[in-house]
Amino acid sequence: MSDFKLKDILVVMRDSFKDVIPTIYTSERPKVIGENLNEFMVVSLPVMLYNKTYGTGYGVTSSYARIEIFVRDVNGLEQVAKLDNYIQRIIDKFPINNDLLIMSRPRVVLSGADGYGFHVATIQASFLTK
Repeated sequence: MSDFKLKDILVVMRDSFKDVIPTIYTSERPKVIGENLNEFMVVSLPVMLYNKTYGTGYGVTSSYARIEIFVRDVNGLEQVAKLDNYIQRIIDKFPINNDLLIMSRPRVVLSGADGYGFHVATIQASFLTK
């Protein structure tokens, strides 16, 4: 049995998608984003983690991962084509399978405006640690 590797899972998520949008934050978005940053992502594990092994420590763990895509509005309007492109490029990467985890079954939710000049699309995916 081992310790749960939150950092390692977030790094796998970040590295899996950095060729789509290079600016990726973990866990939550910063409240202030520079004017020159027009898109970014946030990868997180916002829900309960289910330990599938008995005893102490973590072995096999399952949960859901969240990937949020933020695209800056232009003249107050959502950039639907740009969001759609990013969503498709991320979905095309599934399933993600490496020595640490398997991430699969992505689901898309259009989350609307964030109140800071960006529109957001959220992708939720199942993951299982090995």
